[in-house]
Amino acid sequence: SGTLEMADGEVVFSSALGNRKGSLSLRVAGKHNLESGEGSAQVTLAPLRFEPGGRSPRDIVPAFGGRIYGVTGGIDASGNFRWGPGVFETPLRLGMKSLSFEMVGLGVKGLRGDLQLRRSLPPEASPGQELKIERLNTLIAITMGRAVFGITGNRRVDIETIEGRTLGGVFTGSGWVEQKGENGSVRFRLEGIQVSDLTAAINLEGLTGSGQMSGTFPIDVHDGRAFVTGARLEGGGQGGWIRYRPGERPAAFPAENPQLAEVLAILEDFRYDSLVFSLDGPLLEELAVRIELKGFNPAHLKGQRVELNLSVTTHLYDLFRNATATTRISESLGRRLRKSGVSPAE
Repeated sequence: SGTLEMADGEVVFSSALGNRKGSLSLRVAGKHNLESGEGSAQVTLAPLRFEPGGRSPRDIVPAFGGRIYGVTGGIDASGNFRWGPGVFETPLRLGMKSLSFEMVGLGVKGLRGDLQLRRSLPPEASPGQELKIERLNTLIAITMGRAVFGITGNRRVDIETIEGRTLGGVFTGSGWVEQKGENGSVRFRLEGIQVSDLTAAINLEGLTGSGQMSGTFPIDVHDGRAFVTGARLEGGGQGGWIRYRPGERPAAFPAENPQLAEVLAILEDFRYDSLVFSLDGPLLEELAVRIELKGFNPAHLKGQRVELNLSVTTHLYDLFRNATATTRISESLGRRLRKSGVSPAE
């Protein structure tokens, strides 16, 4: 429904738009000067509230289909568009109210904020835009997330700061990424990562630990592929311990191997004063994981200080989430331990 009136060379219009299900309500009101060719329109999207079993994004945009599910929370939008000879301005405010949803491999809870676009086609926003998220479930859980950013005219998102909590510690970062995700670079700094949280997240039965780690986690994107480029977490300082005590000996570990038995015995209660955890390679493919330990087991080798180095090539999904990958990780661990042995620490 709507109205259209003309007076003194000016067209005044208003319209209320919606879909058949009544899940969308859009109001447009404005005017257009026939002589100057200038005009403006106020566009308002009434607040939409999503609920399980009720209204969902696919009611509005069927293309969403089953890609997004379990949606709760709400959105609203408003804009004051202006046009004229050589001018077409489309500023838009998009509000997100505690949005929560799930996608394949990703869960979002409590996404909120107002995005102020100075131009919506194509998207462009001044620096200082802020979004917050209560929880992000991916390979590891992220809580209390916050991002401050801007969107440039060349369709690039400049991330001024991104921060949150994970694995018992905190992270901060900055960088940039193209809107389509084809290229980008983000540098993260992690502080106070708890070794107990990290070992609990790693999919290897019987692995536990204590202490804290800090370091960097750089991500670069080239032609749509994301790479971890020299991520490195280091622990030591006040020290800690690593214990590998599987319920039963993994089948990948041969029973008759004295060198392997010695390494496993040391790892039953390893007290470290130096711990390095590094990652390198394509983020969504197989990458290199390396762990370097220096310390001792007080009940083995008379407490002699030793150095242990372990390298595994695996997918992050296998390392952190895939329960069926335990055998694969154990096999890699067994192969590497058989090769690495024990060497005195300097």
